Amino acid sequence: MGNYVEKNLRPNERLIAKAQISWIPVIPTAVYALIIIIIGAVAKHPVWGILIGLVLVGLRVLGIMSVELGVTDKKIIGKTGVIMANSLDTYLEKIDNFSINESLAGKIFGYATIQICTTSSRLRFACVKDAMAFKNLVMDCIDQKEANKMGLQAQMIGGAAAGAPQMNAPAAPVGGNVCRACGNANKPSSRFCEKCGQPLQ
Repeated sequence: MGNYVEKNLRPNERLIAKAQISWIPVIPTAVYALIIIIIGAVAKHPVWGILIGLVLVGLRVLGIMSVELGVTDKKIIGKTGVIMANSLDTYLEKIDNFSINESLAGKIFGYATIQICTTSSRLRFACVKDAMAFKNLVMDCIDQKEANKMGLQAQMIGGAAAGAPQMNAPAAPVGGNVCRACGNANKPSSRFCEKCGQPLQ
């Protein structure tokens, strides 16, 4: 396993977990390679049989070694592929779908292929051990990030409400009759507003 995930962490980012990769899928490939070697020996071409067998096993080993997948408190990061390498580096909230595909051998030996769909890409990560446990961990990280976001929004709203300027009620005029038309405070003995002339009631 490489350290692709660790190299792509940002300074303020924390790695939660990396997916474990199973080497069991190498066994069927090794069996096929052995069969090819035997056929090559029977056909009196042992060198070709050995060469083809080694290539098959080598490609399978490189393919498994190329798979890396990790989840942080912000993103999901991964890569896969040998000749045509594909990478994933996306924020948790941009994950559209997270599915698991298990073969019969995968169900028996505890590994599966994880497919992650985002708003812009779709990648498959083969031979992942305990794929369901890793999926649940990613879902927990998504829920935690959403909860943190909602908590921060609540704090901002609460802080804004607490710091909002209080509207003071207009001070009542001391003594006198208040004109309903213009709000002018008049002398107690006035029958008409001294400002606008409207009758005072």
